[in-house]
Amino acid sequence: AGVSYSQNLSSVTRGYADDGTGGHQDVNYNDGETLNLHLGYGLRIGQDGSLYVSGQARKRDRAVRAGLDPRQQYFDDDSREDDFDRLNHVYGQGESDDYSIFFNGSIPVGEAGGQFYAFGGYNDREGSTGCFYRRANDNRTVRSIHPDGFLPTLDNRLKDISASAGIKGNLGSWTYDLSETFGNNSFNFIVDNTNNVSQGDASATHFDSGTLKFRQATTNLDLLNAIDIGLAAPLNIGVGAEFRAENYKIDPGEEASYLDGRETVIDGPNAGDPGPVGASCFRGFSPRNETDESRTNFGAYVDLETKLSEQFLVGVAARFESYDDFGETVTGKIASRFELTEQFALRGAVSTGFRAPSLAQSYYSAIATNFISTPEGLVGFEVGTFPVTDPVAQALGAKPLDAEKSVNLSLGFTASSSNYSLTVDAYQIEIDERIVFTENFVGTEIQAFLESQGIAGANGGRYFTNAMDTRTRGIDIIGRYAMGLGYGTLRLVAAMNFNKTEITNKDQIETPAELAALTSTPLLGVVEQGRFEKGQPRQRINLTGNYGMKRWNFMLRTQFYGEVTEFRNNGNNQTYSGKWLTDLEAGYDIQSGITIAIGANNLFDVYPDRQDRGEDFNGIFPYDGLSPFGFFGRSVYTRLNVSL
Repeated sequence: AGVSYSQNLSSVTRGYADDGTGGHQDVNYNDGETLNLHLGYGLRIGQDGSLYVSGQARKRDRAVRAGLDPRQQYFDDDSREDDFDRLNHVYGQGESDDYSIFFNGSIPVGEAGGQFYAFGGYNDREGSTGCFYRRANDNRTVRSIHPDGFLPTLDNRLKDISASAGIKGNLGSWTYDLSETFGNNSFNFIVDNTNNVSQGDASATHFDSGTLKFRQATTNLDLLNAIDIGLAAPLNIGVGAEFRAENYKIDPGEEASYLDGRETVIDGPNAGDPGPVGASCFRGFSPRNETDESRTNFGAYVDLETKLSEQFLVGVAARFESYDDFGETVTGKIASRFELTEQFALRGAVSTGFRAPSLAQSYYSAIATNFISTPEGLVGFEVGTFPVTDPVAQALGAKPLDAEKSVNLSLGFTASSSNYSLTVDAYQIEIDERIVFTENFVGTEIQAFLESQGIAGANGGRYFTNAMDTRTRGIDIIGRYAMGLGYGTLRLVAAMNFNKTEITNKDQIETPAELAALTSTPLLGVVEQGRFEKGQPRQRINLTGNYGMKRWNFMLRTQFYGEVTEFRNNGNNQTYSGKWLTDLEAGYDIQSGITIAIGANNLFDVYPDRQDRGEDFNGIFPYDGLSPFGFFGRSVYTRLNVSL
């Protein structure tokens, strides 16, 4: 059994500008409380069987790092403006309640060492997070329902269930493992504290906006054997086959979540304009988005490994895949290891990879409504994400998705002795035809073009496409060292990664030919290209020390995250500097099987650099979500483990 409690204890300056002169407010954060309880119990079944069951419950509260909102909230000359609470956004970490249960067990079967096994679990998570605040003077606000504006919340529910069962044992000189695995995931979108302006005063404030579902069943058969062929070691043989069936669904939300009620903006200077359609924050999936798609896949592999000499290990593998929607492919791998001495060895590998588009990438669809000025006034047009099979996506240049293909190279060495080990591996990963979202192709010219293609009421959108080839080069270094020190043992671990990703086909990422006369927007703009190349740290370093002494154990860890760059359409890019974060923990064994620990993550309360484009966001979002270590500052925790 185990229980842990953690909480953010942090202090930052919340900056904002309210009257053009600027200002700030110092804030001490005491938020993000998390309570985690884990219980597990194991028991014997018969003479040689066993069953272990565990359950976990976690409750996590919000952690908010939004700045104050200086914008005008009401119409002119409204006295409520002076007293408005300007901490109106929830920017950071949402709250959630998470419950799960898992089991793992086995019993012997037959008389040849056979074993039946099964494992699986269920997880239920309810979460709530804030959307953008809708002001009282906003066209998205039904002021009779929300006179002071409102913060819609996404109160989502995620359910996961998975189970595996199989039988394994010996069949002559072969060992076998035959299993079946089933998994199901559903993600339900609930929008609360909101409204549908197009339904006017009659709008509800709570909507079920629909559900995403994914289901998968996999049958596996693996066979292993070792045959003496006269070399320095037996030839290890692994062969197997897999059959997988997948299903992806989008279930529409309740009608009111996407319905156009035809009501106009009721009051204010924009009275009479068309009312925004659907639940504000997350418009519900409509019957047009409804999806129910399935596919099957068959795969088979062979894996051979042996020693050509006492020092030289060689392995080769090949895998055949056949998808009923993407055809067939063969991938392979060659790996070797050569021991120069008992303490030092070289190793390397070459492999190819294949990843078919997921069903979600092929069939996800979500529609929103934008209002465009026309000679007849403001007109609402549908814009959103379309599958490549949709007429809108095809008119915008979408092509059938192809599979991603990769070539992977690695070369390195290992060195070890009784108290240390060191591994160094250099690698290169080339991925062709990576699947990404296109830019949004929208505007009056796009809308007119779509109408000329017989598609009325659509203003454009985006879709998945095989737009990009990338090459990632890097090096991984992991070192471990242990030594006696005083009355205990000191263990040191250093893990470092240095990498660089480049887009290798930039000159080929162009505007779709169908739209070249209408827009200069390419399939993938500079912002998204920059996110792939510089949106992740090129250096990560983890240095950890553990010292155990009698009943005490101490851990000190420091981690470095390299700089990242945010690219912007206006060219005013910002580079966020690299940061060191330090964690500290002390643990004590109260008695056999009972341990208590206290610690702090991000001990020195390090935050990422603040965004320098406060004018764009009015200072509401001081930190960029690009930060690789978040922006929540110091967190302290205590943990109790009991094992009987």
